[in-house]
Amino acid sequence: MIYYEMALFLNEEGKDCFAVSQLSRKMELTKYKQEGVKKVQILAADPESCEQCQQMEDKILTINEALEKMPIPLKEYTHVLHDKKRGFCRCCYVPIIDSWLVF
Repeated sequence: MIYYEMALFLNEEGKDCFAVSQLSRKMELTKYKQEGVKKVQILAADPESCEQCQQMEDKILTINEALEKMPIPLKEYTHVLHDKKRGFCRCCYVPIIDSWLVF
């Protein structure tokens, strides 16, 4: 979450935030992997997400595939948040949990 907040701050300042945003997603995936999650699903932020992210909506990847390919965030993202010159990808990975514990 800290890297995501840093990326937001950089975007507000009009600075390139892609590397920090990508690191944010990488840490998110690493945490899921440490927790035993095997697969994740891509969740586009909203209908205003860029066309490429909307095409990836609901795509399922293994943790290792996601870490290797890093499909999100996109470098050429079109949704404007603060910086009018650079987009900001708000899409995320959602863990897929195969089974739930029942007490």
